[in-house]
Amino acid sequence: MTKEDIKTLSLKGHTIGVHSWDHQKITQYKKEDWILQLDKPKKQLEKIIEKPIDYFAYPFGIWSLSATDSIKKHGYKMAFIVYGKSNPRKPYYTVPRIIVQSTYSIKDLLDIIKNKT
Repeated sequence: MTKEDIKTLSLKGHTIGVHSWDHQKITQYKKEDWILQLDKPKKQLEKIIEKPIDYFAYPFGIWSLSATDSIKKHGYKMAFIVYGKSNPRKPYYTVPRIIVQSTYSIKDLLDIIKNKT
């Protein structure tokens, strides 16, 4: 996507979030990785859309409980997972998402949603 595409989506009401700088697994971050993976893309996107970026999606949907504190510390209000259920100790940093395949029927999607809740 171009900067203009991102700006247009934001102007049309879409929420823009961060998914890391280069899609490394968050469970493998070292101390210096947090700035590159969380701060750099956040600042770059905020400059493009001229709004705060509050949301983070874990690369590959893989997360760790220890990562939730770092994500919050870096200014995110919410983070999204793909695998597992929301953690009751960190519900805003383990919000479940569903990967929707192009082959899913409406019934398939509804069954998945029912099984997630």
